[in-house]
Amino acid sequence: MRKKEIFNAIIEIISQKGISYISTTEITKKIGISQPAIYKHFKNKDEIILYFIDELKNELKKIIDFANKGKDIFEKIQRLYEAHFKFVESTKVIPRIVFSDEIHDIKTDKKRIKFKEVCFDYYRNEITKIFLEENINREKAELYAQILLGSFLITALNWMLDGMKYKLNSEIPKFLDFWKNILK
Repeated sequence: MRKKEIFNAIIEIISQKGISYISTTEITKKIGISQPAIYKHFKNKDEIILYFIDELKNELKKIIDFANKGKDIFEKIQRLYEAHFKFVESTKVIPRIVFSDEIHDIKTDKKRIKFKEVCFDYYRNEITKIFLEENINREKAELYAQILLGSFLITALNWMLDGMKYKLNSEIPKFLDFWKNILK
């Protein structure tokens, strides 16, 4: 239970201030526990960050699982957009992390590598599988996954820069038209 609270506190810290503000002090303030109490769950700040990245992967897996329930490639793509945009709107964490200079300043290679594995490699590979299941050749499937991820990221960044004044899902119809033209 406490670990989920810690994950949510980290999301809130990142969405409000950025990744460089993650500290045990900030986390304990958010959830109302003492500094020593956090160390019952984690050895150090690095372990907290690695836990956060693992939990982020679990959230991305939920998006993939939701998408895979679509009846055809178009419904799967639509469900990817819906779930991804819902996660972005509710947490604001993905664009904050991906487009921050702070991610490039992570001190240890282990955290940087793990973040890349989760937010880019894992997610891209899972989306690629969706296209492969439609008998699209690997090269095209990988390209389509890259385009889809790029559209997630640039749309989320634009939304944030516009002050989050509209629902991200309002962008989905134009993307679906694009995919219908590409995949016909």
